[in-house]
Amino acid sequence: MRRIIFVLIITIPVLISCNTRNSKLNETGGSVEHISVSDTITDSANTDGNLIPDDAVYQIEHAYLKYTSTIGVIREVWFSAYGKLQYEEAYRIENGTKRGTCSYVIDGYKYDMQIGSKEVVKTPFRPEPATEYEKLTAQQKEQYGVKKIGDESVLKHYCTVVSFEKPMPTTVWLYKGIPLKSVSSNRGDDLVIEAVQFDENPVDSTKFALPQGIRIIQI
Repeated sequence: MRRIIFVLIITIPVLISCNTRNSKLNETGGSVEHISVSDTITDSANTDGNLIPDDAVYQIEHAYLKYTSTIGVIREVWFSAYGKLQYEEAYRIENGTKRGTCSYVIDGYKYDMQIGSKEVVKTPFRPEPATEYEKLTAQQKEQYGVKKIGDESVLKHYCTVVSFEKPMPTTVWLYKGIPLKSVSSNRGDDLVIEAVQFDENPVDSTKFALPQGIRIIQI
């Protein structure tokens, strides 16, 4: 049960929609294909003034966020290039050790792994329905049962409050595409995840570099 709940806290804040496919292990002698982190950063740096790229995930160029939850899991997110580069950790501290998962978003792919593992699951990155709220079509809003229910501030940021019926009943507080708070109902219990720190300073590009010597499982 604890493992199921831990997975939920990673997926619920951004309402992940997953497709299951056959997977294969791609072993390349401990090395991985070239990941052009610098190219991704350069693309966003060429934007003019406050112009946001069409393929932006978020409407802010870079930030760090820390979330707490009602089940004790901490979530930290760093992003740059308007969300085209991301690094995230979701964990508990047990006996002085950080235990949980981490993920990278680089060049349109998402890399998921256990913290400290050398095995990484690679999938195409798709922005989540909640972060794409402003871009959702009427058909997509109907598909997910999406409704705007109000406006409210979180960490002194003015948020649009949106409810989703699928994949499970969830209310999300969105600031420029970034979920600052979510409340999800699961079998009668509310899971609350809320940002407690939000820093919009630039993030060092080394934060988005994949570890050396990993093996990639492609899905």
